Amino acid sequence: MHPITIWRSLHHVTLSELARNAGISRCALTEIEAGREHPTRPTLLKLARAMNLPLEALLLDTILIPELLRLL
Repeated sequence: MHPITIWRSLHHVTLSELARNAGISRCALTEIEAGREHPTRPTLLKLARAMNLPLEALLLDTILIPELLRLL
């Protein structure tokens, strides 16, 4: 499961809400969460701001996955 998907689940935020708050398309966020698209740095910045997270939290997603899964 993608870390952004986990974050959305923990914070009860829909894909559409996060996409709208980040100023990206719902389709783009769907592709990112599915792992079919790798976001650019500007897109990551938009997502981090919308999620109220530091950019590093998204850049280090492979480190965060086990920690986030323990919270579920």
